Amino acid sequence: MEVKFEFNGIDFQTDGATVAEMITQAYREEIERRAAARRASPEGRADLIAREQALAAQVQAVNELLTELPAHIGTESRLVDWIGRLAVLDQGVGFDLLALVTKLEAAGYVRNDLVGDKNLMQSKSNLGRWIVGQAIDSLHRNHAVHPVLSVHVAKYTSVST
Repeated sequence: MEVKFEFNGIDFQTDGATVAEMITQAYREEIERRAAARRASPEGRADLIAREQALAAQVQAVNELLTELPAHIGTESRLVDWIGRLAVLDQGVGFDLLALVTKLEAAGYVRNDLVGDKNLMQSKSNLGRWIVGQAIDSLHRNHAVHPVLSVHVAKYTSVST
């Protein structure tokens, strides 16, 4: 029995003798063929240049932010704001994570501080310590600071005490 179907924009035609692995392999080959054609096209090359320029700008912004850290690390509110900006910028940009962790921990901040604390919002300082602790945890695990921390930084900023 012949079957025709489309999956993710790719048309297939199979019969009763076609095994699933053959369909899967044909799909992968077509995806790679389309990707290679896109990369070779003028639009694909322009996209690559734009991505490289955006990454260079992001790297520069992260490096500038890292040089600002000493001015912010001594004041909780400034450090929390700094982490919020890092959370937005630090997505795939490489830098010395351990050096940053070391600086934050040397300033007295603790990995996963106040995790599970049901009274986190009782104090602006508790929320700030939690935010920094979450950033340290991400860095310890060789991850970027999660962008959701920028949302928590906004909450921190709106808390009065």
